Amino acid sequence: MSNLLHKYQNGNVAIEIFADGTKIREWPDNEKPNVEWPESCDLKITQYCDMDAVCVYCHEMSNKQGKHGDLKLITSIWNSQLRGTELAIGGGNPLAHPGLSDFLQDMKIRGIICNVTVNMLHMKKHADEIRGYQQAKKIYGLGISYRGKNSLKMLPEDIDYSNVVFHMIMGVHDLDDCLDVIEWCSARNIVPKLLLLGYKTFGNGVGYYSPELQVELDNWKNTYLKMLLAQNRHLVVSFDNLAIKQLDLKSQVPTQQWLDLYQGDDGEHTFYIDAVEQTVARTSTSNERFPIKEHDDIRDLFRKVRL
Repeated sequence: MSNLLHKYQNGNVAIEIFADGTKIREWPDNEKPNVEWPESCDLKITQYCDMDAVCVYCHEMSNKQGKHGDLKLITSIWNSQLRGTELAIGGGNPLAHPGLSDFLQDMKIRGIICNVTVNMLHMKKHADEIRGYQQAKKIYGLGISYRGKNSLKMLPEDIDYSNVVFHMIMGVHDLDDCLDVIEWCSARNIVPKLLLLGYKTFGNGVGYYSPELQVELDNWKNTYLKMLLAQNRHLVVSFDNLAIKQLDLKSQVPTQQWLDLYQGDDGEHTFYIDAVEQTVARTSTSNERFPIKEHDDIRDLFRKVRL
């Protein structure tokens, strides 16, 4: 196991976070986990993205006219957050936000573990920034949104890919796409890490949905996942909660394995913040949203959306 980054107590849950992204959560026998602070947050910092003609299924509906979020407000809120908690930063294109570097530095000082999700097609343009953030330990994890085999060829070679997770959208991407990523990583002696994301019928995802896409979702449930996990090589596969639901994953794994590995429903110890609209919600596809006010305590915001 890699180096321990943080160890902290959140309610009755003891949490350890390691540099490779491993998280261990423990709580007393015969008790249910009961946390006071969110352990992680999905934070949208901008609506701006110049790839709207490419990612036509974007559930955030980001485009070239999108505005940047107020990161000073978010920094103020995070003054009440526990050290060692995680922040998954995305957009839009988060690397286009002019305040990102200072924000990451503020979070580093606060002891917050930051991860940033980047469109694969933005990697080359922002390679110097990404490299600098990695070397300064302003970010620990890098999510790369997959955009096709040809895009893999454009990835800069001098980025640290040891803690990179490739994001694959079920229905949009298929088994062959995953195999392309595995081959690319294996050729560089990198452990392939894949995050399977459920297809979001939200925002632009509503109009992009089709019967053909549903067939691909069914293929993921019935054949693709089994074939992916049957690969005879070192591979790490994780899932967001929507993917778990669309795959009906709970019925496909032994009960004890489910209890050991499942991290909980959305809203149990995670939530979503839209820094552009200045709202909080259970997830990025939640219709029910609550406004953020200056000097809000993060626990109060979390209580509004948690289960």
